[in-house]
Parts: sequence; structure tokens; C-alpha cells
Amino acid sequence: MSTRGEKIELKLLMDRKKNQVIFAESGKDFVDVLLSFLTLPMGTIIRLVRSQSEPSMIGSMNTLYQGLENLEFKDNLWTTYKEMLLCPSNSSEYLCQKLKLNIDDTQPTKYYICDCCRVKLCTYWKTTLSLTTNLVGTREEGVFVKGTATFMISDDLKVMPLSTSNCIELLNKLGIKDINTLEEMRIIIGLEEVLSLLRLLFVSETPLSDLFLPKNSKITSMFQKKIQARVEYIQKDPVSNGKKMKLKVILRKSDNKLLYAETGADFANRLLSQLVIPLGTIVKLISASPSLRCASNLYKSVEELGVGLYMNSEHLKKKLLLPKLTPKFGAVGGSGFVQEETTFMVTDDLVLTRVSPVSGISLFNKLNIPISDIEEKVVDFGKEEALKLLEASLISKSALTSAFNSNLKMKKPKLER
Repeated sequence: MSTRGEKIELKLLMDRKKNQVIFAESGKDFVDVLLSFLTLPMGTIIRLVRSQSEPSMIGSMNTLYQGLENLEFKDNLWTTYKEMLLCPSNSSEYLCQKLKLNIDDTQPTKYYICDCCRVKLCTYWKTTLSLTTNLVGTREEGVFVKGTATFMISDDLKVMPLSTSNCIELLNKLGIKDINTLEEMRIIIGLEEVLSLLRLLFVSETPLSDLFLPKNSKITSMFQKKIQARVEYIQKDPVSNGKKMKLKVILRKSDNKLLYAETGADFANRLLSQLVIPLGTIVKLISASPSLRCASNLYKSVEELGVGLYMNSEHLKKKLLLPKLTPKFGAVGGSGFVQEETTFMVTDDLVLTRVSPVSGISLFNKLNIPISDIEEKVVDFGKEEALKLLEASLISKSALTSAFNSNLKMKKPKLER
């Protein structure tokens, strides 16, 4: 992580009448920081966001993360796997270390250099070579964008080249006709402000206004209505047939709310793997989600900014648009993170524990649900359901219900005799 003393200066154009940021003007440093959000794995994002003085709940992702913290196995490898999930490495960490403000406090991967051939090797494969300390270059040039370019960033984080035409287009889009209400302000930001922007990325459509003009606070009304509308859409959206696994779910009959699912290691591994997926990959998969509007704007900005004038290279552009997992996740192989023979209980808000009938009964008592209102069903889980669950986990505290609601027409499981 960058030192606390590092700062970036921004110039804001604001509408004092509407108490709204129109756009921020910035050079490479701030834009590089914003674009680096796309490289962060979700587990890292959750860890960073919940460490703030005003943490936000990102759907069911927080409780998925908390459940993982409490999950234990008597397995020598589990400690390693658990750390990989709680603190997932960023495949672009060597680039992010060059950022003026790098919020990622994940322990950097150590690389070793062969003294004979000078080939760089990752510690996951070799540990007996001499440690190198000069893999990261200087910050004179931009990390992702050109050091000579100047940009404007809209309130919903669309990054554009600074130009009169882009400014006029944005003012027209916002319906601003009286330029006498506009005012310029210079601000200085550090790590805390960047962390706040990362949090607001998921809970606001106007993160710049909500950060720099806190009395603005548009987070709770229209945005929440859009989130609720999207949850309802996910619940009704039918899914196609394909290769699927079967999940046994326990639900409340009176309102079709899923209380929990009983699953094997396959589903548990898929659920936990959501924590290692980079934000850029999630945007590519489910860009329609309202909780990803600002992240989608960052993603589209990268797509539209040309290489040469604005982006440093096509390679770096792909690092943002198609961020990869780090090599160590490939080392897990087909065995997955958790023990194959274990059966798990996954609650509606994605808390993962080892299955226990006592836990189920305790949940019924806690929610004051009579046994007569409990029903067991089997639902399918395939690629389409996985995408619905991924989106639901970002926007709903009842992720299982949201993801599987349209699939609850399945018959009760047949009892083996």
C-alpha cells in the first residue's frame, strides 16, 4: 500500500445550485487509481471496504467473506487456501505497486531471479533463488494511461479526454443551462478518499458528489429502487437448460424464501471462488447490474480510450478488460478449496458452514418459522444460475432466494427406500 503521505490534487467543476459534482479534471495519477479498481479481486474489495469507519454491505458478499473467516478444517492445505481466498492476489499487482495511491494492502507476491539465466520465477514454484527487489519501475509515466494526457471524470465515473466538446456534451446531458451556477474547486485526496470511492462504487450512482459533497447523499432513494427492481427481475428471469448440478434447498412455503441449501464441495467451491474474481471480469459477465453502473462506466472508458493518445498499450488495456487470476489459483487444481467429502449449509445470505441439523432447527427458531411451513426442494445449478447468483450476491442480502426464485417449480426430491 502507498504511504499515508501521498496525495493527488483534483480540480472539480460543481453545480452549487444542485449541490452536484459535474466532473473532476485530473492527470494520470487519479485515472490510474480509478482504472486499477477493475483489477481488484472481490475478496480484496470486501476486506478493504469493511475496514472503513463507514463500511457498506455489498449484497451478500460481506457475509460470504465473514463465513469464510469462521470456516475451519483439520487440513494442512486449508490454512493456505483460506488465506488465498481472504487475501486474493491481484494479477496486476506489479502494476498497481506503481500507483501513486495504491489501496491494496495484500502481501505482494515475492519473485526470485535465477542468477544464471535471469528468468523471473514466482514463489509458488521456486523458493531457493535470490529475491529480486527491482521488478517495479518508476512512476514517471502513467501506469495504464499516458502521463501527458488530461482527463475529465463524470460524477458516475465515466473517464473521457478533457475537451470543450466533451464538457458541453456532459452539461447538456445533465440539463445544465445556467453556467453562472457552476463553480471550480481544488481538492487534495489521499488513501482514505480512494477507499471511500471504492465503497461508493457499489452503493451510489454519484460517487464523486457523495464523497466531496456529503450533504448531497443521493444513495438511499432512487438507487435503492433500481436495485430492488433488478432483484425482482432476477427472480423472474427464466434460465435455459444445460449441464447442471442439483442442490437441495430448504424454504419457507408461505413466501418461497430460501432459508438455506445443503450442498457438496462443488457448489461451495464455486461460491468461494467469487471472492477471487477481479471486478473487471465481473463487469464483463454482468454489466447490466445497477450496482455495477459506475464500475461499468470505468470498463467502457477503457474500451473507448485509444491506445497511443490515452492508453499506454494494448497489453495494459487487456489487463483491465480481461483481468486474469494469479498463477497460484491454478495451483489449486481440480480438487477445489474445500474437502470433497464435506457437506455444507449455505444460508440465504451466503454464510457457509458445515451442515448440521441442529443449525437448521436453530435457524427455524430464530426466524420463528413453524415446521409446517418448511419444505425441501431440489433446484438446478448451472452456468446461467451461477451468473444470477453472482449478480444477486452483489445486490441482495437474500442471494439464494433472488437467484433461485424462478427455479422453485421443481418437484420435491424423491426419498430413497
